[in-house]
Amino acid sequence: MMKTFSQLASVQKIQKRKDFRPIVFQCQIKTMRKQGNFSISNIAKASGIPVPTLYCIERGMNCDLTTAFKVARFFGRPIEELWRIRKVRKNKKLKK
Repeated sequence: MMKTFSQLASVQKIQKRKDFRPIVFQCQIKTMRKQGNFSISNIAKASGIPVPTLYCIERGMNCDLTTAFKVARFFGRPIEELWRIRKVRKNKKLKK
């Protein structure tokens, strides 16, 4: 869905505020995978998620909610345990 100009302008205003802190998620999938001795290909076959997508998720890229639910279902854990919100300091720049 395309955002209107006024919606984009309001997002830019929020991001320019001094107290703005973006939400950054820290993924726990790699840790859970190693604890359970699973390979990425095992998870891919069981969950129906492509291997490259799982690699990207482990490296910190975002995924859609459907993929997150599939991964959580594979591990038998709620999404909140696999993706935790990482605290970001006010003046600290995010890694890209």
